[in-house]
Amino acid sequence: MAATAAAVLLGRGRAAFAGRNAESGSDVFLQAYAAVFSDPRSAVAIGQRYLALHPAEADVERLKASLFDGLDVARTAALRARLAEGRRRDFASGRTVIVDGWILARTELRACALLTLLPQA
Repeated sequence: MAATAAAVLLGRGRAAFAGRNAESGSDVFLQAYAAVFSDPRSAVAIGQRYLALHPAEADVERLKASLFDGLDVARTAALRARLAEGRRRDFASGRTVIVDGWILARTELRACALLTLLPQA
């Protein structure tokens, strides 16, 4: 796999969910979350691989809670910072998973899995 989750996370992402109504809280989250990824297609591919290995993780609400509980999810910068901190903690404590030969933090894999499960415009 040419791209790693670290390469697709925390970049200057493009809105992958353009055209959604920004009125609802869910749509605000979708807009902010999509902007976290510099390469959403690669992130989705990584998320699909992770979910194939860990199908029990395929729960949008559980993933959102584990990644962003208590956070203002309408702010891309806050989402990006939370994911970066989670990735640092995961590597420091050994919470990593091997996907296609890459050693990745569980936080970044869950972030990619969440993107995979969310509706896309």
